[in-house]
Amino acid sequence: LKVEFVKFGPIASVKIMWPRTEEERSRNRNCGFVAFMERQGAVDAKNEMNGKVLNGFDLRIGWGKAVVLPAEPIYPPPSGDIA
Repeated sequence: LKVEFVKFGPIASVKIMWPRTEEERSRNRNCGFVAFMERQGAVDAKNEMNGKVLNGFDLRIGWGKAVVLPAEPIYPPPSGDIA
């Protein structure tokens, strides 16, 4: 997630929720969350990445709940590499 989403701006956090039970695995629904330091990065990522396929998974992107932002991003984009 970091590699694909950092293109849109500094990332505050990334969480991947792996299925824990056989029932969760059989539904074939995985879930991940990416929080950006700035809202515009999130807007751009949502607009560009929604509906794309990443590692064999169809991305369905929506708005999640707000999270506390760290003082510094955990994944700053490489210089000049923001979409």
